[in-house]
Amino acid sequence: MGVTTCQWAILEAAFFGNANTLTALARIIPVDAAGISRQLDKLQKSGLVRRRRLRSDRRTIRIELTEAGLDLVPKLAPLVYDNNRKFLSGITTAEQAAFFDIIRKMMQNAGPVTEPVTASQTN
Repeated sequence: MGVTTCQWAILEAAFFGNANTLTALARIIPVDAAGISRQLDKLQKSGLVRRRRLRSDRRTIRIELTEAGLDLVPKLAPLVYDNNRKFLSGITTAEQAAFFDIIRKMMQNAGPVTEPVTASQTN
């Protein structure tokens, strides 16, 4: 449906009310704030989210789903959840927990990403 994994995480968080600012999204999605901001730009261009300044605090920008975003999440959710079940089938709950712990540690070791890696940097 043209939505990346990171974009899905943003849409899901906004849909369920888990995060509605860039800072809050950066706390729950293992991507740096600049990366989340770029994904928000793409989602905004796609007409799935909008950004609104709070009247009570003009420094805060709230992330909201548009009608298109609100319609898309319930359609996309079963596909995402089915895909996750497929990949995790046969893996015990303990194995999944250990796997996620390792990924968390790897993300902490990597630290914040400040610049994207280009193909020339990997050669």
